[in-house]
Amino acid sequence: MSGSGFNGSRKALQNESDISEEIESQRGTLGAPVLHVAVVTDVLVNPKILSSEEISDLESSTLTPELVKRAPRNSIVGRIITRNQDHFDSSPRILFPMGIYDAEPVKPGEHVFVFFVDYEVNDQIGYWWRRVPQPMDTDDLNFTHADRKYQHNDGLSTRDKFIGETPPPPDFVNGGDDEEQHTLAGGDSYKKIDKEAKSNKMIIKEAVPRFTKRPGDKVVQGSNGSRIVFGMDRTGAATDPPKKNSPTIDIVVGYGQEGTPTAPVSIENSRGDKETDKTPEKRKKKENVREGDPDFINDKTRVYVSAKTDIDLNMKMLIPGVPPTIGNKPALGVITDQFRVDARQDLKLRSGESAIVMDSSGNIRLVGGRSISLGNANASLGVARLTDKASADPGMLAWISQVTTALTQIAVYVNALVPGSVVPPTGPPADFGSISSASKKVRSE
Repeated sequence: MSGSGFNGSRKALQNESDISEEIESQRGTLGAPVLHVAVVTDVLVNPKILSSEEISDLESSTLTPELVKRAPRNSIVGRIITRNQDHFDSSPRILFPMGIYDAEPVKPGEHVFVFFVDYEVNDQIGYWWRRVPQPMDTDDLNFTHADRKYQHNDGLSTRDKFIGETPPPPDFVNGGDDEEQHTLAGGDSYKKIDKEAKSNKMIIKEAVPRFTKRPGDKVVQGSNGSRIVFGMDRTGAATDPPKKNSPTIDIVVGYGQEGTPTAPVSIENSRGDKETDKTPEKRKKKENVREGDPDFINDKTRVYVSAKTDIDLNMKMLIPGVPPTIGNKPALGVITDQFRVDARQDLKLRSGESAIVMDSSGNIRLVGGRSISLGNANASLGVARLTDKASADPGMLAWISQVTTALTQIAVYVNALVPGSVVPPTGPPADFGSISSASKKVRSE
């Protein structure tokens, strides 16, 4: 705000975006801004993969052609819009990322903060920082079209509302209605960016849930439904009472899936892409207050590391014949559809005195346990009692051999039932009664 009482930001949020005359009158008296704002026209994920033609096009169009081949990964091509600058010079410039190794997501068409070390002395090398936060009815984790903040109404006339017309889908406006109110020079600039940006081929635009964090949490989020929360034990809403001494890291991907209790209200925009509906009340819908909350049942994959949690209760870990572990204790839980562990040399699993050791030569060793059970409480296939030298016990080895043989026969039999199998089944699979008899013999010995 200058001494004359002009406040461009306030006018913008009040939809008074015809500020070009006032900006021009202030241009000679205002110093260089601390932060600029730029519209991203493209993202240079790696200049080394650009074709010679693409490099030539960039060098001929940008204000900083000498930076095209030297720009670090995740640099952007951007047009400065601070103080209506794009109306005076809409040439893009190369802008380096502020965080090369801690890279922020950004997409063509979004607004980002930009700064220069000393703009009045050298405006050639600028750095983009991060996306510009927008009002709640505009900001979107997946893709934010910042100029929607100027659209305060639902786009319907009084007559349309009276006859029950549905508001139009979210659009990609360029500032205000009149040319002097446009954010970018040229009425179709955003449309052109969306069509011509090369990096759009590497982008998926979709409805991504927003996440409500607790005040003390640190959250790292991707723009397509992945996040890491450094917080406390939590399995529901942010307002649920937290537990003391429960530091937790919650890594989750695929949260808030469509049709689940934590999914967002979604809508198809004017470009045909689905997005989270930031103004569902315009369409007589209610926002889902549980949007993005942890959902241990429906979220696609989760790794949960906690110093104090009831992990069996959280994961609904109910195993027939095995009582759940009750109480808040240190735990690590993994929930997914397919779980793989690939150890190149050896794998060791230990709990107290019991352990399983596997190595790359194909050896499997059971160590230190008292017994091995097959089946559940209702249908036990036998229990083998182990000694401290279980790995060398002849009876135990014979029992394991019979189990292995029986399982192999079952596998061959089931495979033979598959249509088109070359080898037809010759009889039923092995009778597990022999395994039970063997296990009784081991126990008697």
